[in-house]
Amino acid sequence: MKNLMLIGASGIALEIIDSVDAINAIKPCWNITGILDDDPNRTGESFYRGVEIVGTSQDIGRYIETDTFFLIAFCSVPNFMLRPEYVERLNRKYPDIRFTTIIHPLAWISPSASIGSGVFLAPHIVVDANACVGDHCLALFGSVISRWVKIGDFVFISAGVNIMGSVQVGECSFLGVRTTIISDIGDHVLVNAGALVSRPVASHAIVQAPASGEVTYFKSTEKLQRLLGSLCHH
Repeated sequence: MKNLMLIGASGIALEIIDSVDAINAIKPCWNITGILDDDPNRTGESFYRGVEIVGTSQDIGRYIETDTFFLIAFCSVPNFMLRPEYVERLNRKYPDIRFTTIIHPLAWISPSASIGSGVFLAPHIVVDANACVGDHCLALFGSVISRWVKIGDFVFISAGVNIMGSVQVGECSFLGVRTTIISDIGDHVLVNAGALVSRPVASHAIVQAPASGEVTYFKSTEKLQRLLGSLCHH
C-alpha cells in the first residue's frame, strides 16, 4: 500500500478519507498516514475515523523521505485563490514532492477524459467524453462535467454543479453549490451558489446568485483576493 498525507484539516478532508476507505474496500491501495494543518494548535488532534493531525506543512520533508504522496485538501471562498501560490511554494521547497489523485469508486470517468495530478473527485461525479480536468482540482459529489468541457488548474467544483456545452472554466475559479455553467469563465472567478452562467464571464469576477446573474469585475487578482480574504473576518 502507498502512503498518503492530506494537507488541510477541512470538510473536504472528511470526504477524501471516506473515499480512500471506499477504494481500499475494493482493493487495498492507500494508507493515510495523517493530516498536516498549518494551525499548530491542532497538531495531535484526532480528526476523523482514526486519522490524526500529525503536524504542519513545515513537516512535509520528513514524510517525503518515507515515500509518501500528498493531496491538498483545503479550499473555501476566502482561501481558494491562495492555493496555486501554496503549491508553488511547496514545489520550490520540496522538489521531490509527489501529488496524487483520488477518485471515488462511484465516480464515472469516460475513458477519453483527462484527469490531472492532485485531483479529488467525489462520489457520483460524471466526467464525460473528451472532458479535461486540470491539476489540483477538487470536485464534490453529484457534479457533471460534460463532454469537451475544459477545467483549468486549481478549480473548485461544489456539490451539484452542472458544466455543460463544451465550455472552458479558467484556472483557480470557484463554482458554488448547484451552479449551472453553460458559457466560458475566465481565471479567478467566484460563481455564487445557485447562479446560472449563460454568457461569458471574464477573469477576476464574482457572479451573483441566483436571480440577477449580475457580474462584478475587479481590475486585478489582488483586489478580488483582498475582498475574498476579508470574508474571514465576518
